[in-house]
Amino acid sequence: MRLFNAIFLLFFFMSSYLIAQETSNSLHREIGFQVGFGINTIQEQRFFAHKKHYLAPIYGIVHNKWDAQKRTSLSMRFSATNGLDNSTIWYKMVHPDVTYSYQRNIKGTWIGGYWRHSTLLLFPKGAIKGNFNNNTISYTMSNHLGVAVDRSFTLQENEQNRLNLDLGARMSVLSHVIRPAFAHPYPEHYLQEGVFHPTRRGMASSILKSGKLGTWNKYGSMNFVVGLSYYHNDKVKFNLQYNYSNQAVRTGKKVSYGAHQLIAGISLVY
Repeated sequence: MRLFNAIFLLFFFMSSYLIAQETSNSLHREIGFQVGFGINTIQEQRFFAHKKHYLAPIYGIVHNKWDAQKRTSLSMRFSATNGLDNSTIWYKMVHPDVTYSYQRNIKGTWIGGYWRHSTLLLFPKGAIKGNFNNNTISYTMSNHLGVAVDRSFTLQENEQNRLNLDLGARMSVLSHVIRPAFAHPYPEHYLQEGVFHPTRRGMASSILKSGKLGTWNKYGSMNFVVGLSYYHNDKVKFNLQYNYSNQAVRTGKKVSYGAHQLIAGISLVY
């Protein structure tokens, strides 16, 4: 009886180990780096009614996990430019962006949701900078929840290499945006003594509390991607993608940001 129990326990643990190994082997991971450039179009009505166009470098990190049924994706990107030109006003721009998505495989199409955080900082420069001496920064901090859809098509494949065409789309449904009127947490008291000071304790919480919820008609974010991915031995991935990104605040002092981006990346798949 003891021998039977010992054999049973051994069989149980070996089976559990093999199942765990199989499950582990079916989970794929990818970590990579990206670099590229974007042609940015900015319209900040708090400063200037006309659109401004700038070329800016892009740097990013990606981390993806997937199996046959589900996948998660984390992308972190950073873009900045001085935006120097000869016009009356131009912007120094700083733009960090983080996107996380969770999707399920439905007949070869990955469908799910995503969260995106984007901060757009604009510092006005140029001949009329003096007009903004009391407040020389515009900030738009936004968090978006929405729908994420992706699909890949194999264009060429052999024993060692594979070439895929990748298509993707993201569109927000609900957004939380921190963009106080005139980029200030209490604009009605802006010049009143003792109400606001940029180094005062609690300023950050006041700014965070000033955020508002809105749907697409007030605050919107969308992103479309077309790319090529080349896999070598399913170990290394080379990627080239065109990415169109757009964000807009359609209430108060409106702001819109659009970018046509060309991004190259290399990843380790394991």
